[in-house]
Amino acid sequence: MARCLLISFLIGETVPLLLMFAYRYVETPWLGEIFYRLSLTLWPLSILLLATGGGDNAADDQMRATSILLNGVLYAIIGLAVWLVFLRKGSSR
Repeated sequence: MARCLLISFLIGETVPLLLMFAYRYVETPWLGEIFYRLSLTLWPLSILLLATGGGDNAADDQMRATSILLNGVLYAIIGLAVWLVFLRKGSSR
């Protein structure tokens, strides 16, 4: 169970970081729209970034870090649910 939680949490932390990195280097508007929709799907807590207003001060950095951390927690909860429903029977052997 702990391994499943750790993997889920790390995926939840990695996805927003990759999306933020990729979004910085997107130049075409249509590709930017794809990343926007993808980020809302894979990083639902990116909605918290609306409070930043796109700034680069310390409060905005703290909000970004909080959003990424909470996304990891959300992915860990989803991973725990998957483990409880599907993988728990296989690990009790």
